[in-house]
Amino acid sequence: MTKTQYPDYFVFTNRSSMMQRIQDAVENGYLYFVQGTVKHEKAVCVLDKLIERYKTNQTPTQRLRAYEKGESLVQLFAYISPTEPEKGLDFYLLHRPAQGQKCPTISSEPWKTATNRQTRIESRGYELVRVPNERTHKSSKTPLKPYRWTWRYNAERLEQFEQKLKRCALRNSEEEYRSLFDTLKKTLGFSGSREQAKAMLIRLEMNWRRISSQEPPICFDGKLPTARRMKNIGVILAELPS
Repeated sequence: MTKTQYPDYFVFTNRSSMMQRIQDAVENGYLYFVQGTVKHEKAVCVLDKLIERYKTNQTPTQRLRAYEKGESLVQLFAYISPTEPEKGLDFYLLHRPAQGQKCPTISSEPWKTATNRQTRIESRGYELVRVPNERTHKSSKTPLKPYRWTWRYNAERLEQFEQKLKRCALRNSEEEYRSLFDTLKKTLGFSGSREQAKAMLIRLEMNWRRISSQEPPICFDGKLPTARRMKNIGVILAELPS
């Protein structure tokens, strides 16, 4: 068992689950953040320091009471891949200023702003963005906000896909077509990334038909995964490899 001051602190091993919790926090006013990645050997040490400094092991009730007393809040989310721990542990500190404050009220970190297009929260090729809310609510008593949050591919990942689309079109390779098709079909099921993946899959098929004058090896059926509400999936800090 790994030695830690907070053996029961939760660490996500499912990325979609963690991304949903980060999205929840941002929607609830945690608009300032710091994120980073550390080697998994140092994960426990780093998390222990952050938990101790910001008291992120509070329960939701404790956070609510603290906020009502005029305190600012910080939440800490951590993720490590169960199959690729060598990629390190991703951590996200999210800060909600005290009531009546519009700027960070904790000066110990170089906080970035989630609403700034230049400093978005990112997670291994995805970014959290605010988009106009076109959804409707069944109850008129609880009107929706004019905007909502979703995850989508970031510019770097989109450029990688763009290069693969061009290469696939030039080579007219069935192997490369199937590889890119499978990758796009595995897109995480957030509305923003699904829209991007759908557009690229349609382009992939159109390019194949245009160049080869044949039906593609696999046809897109218009269906992509949907990110349903997930429970927290992970391990406790004491179970992380040392």
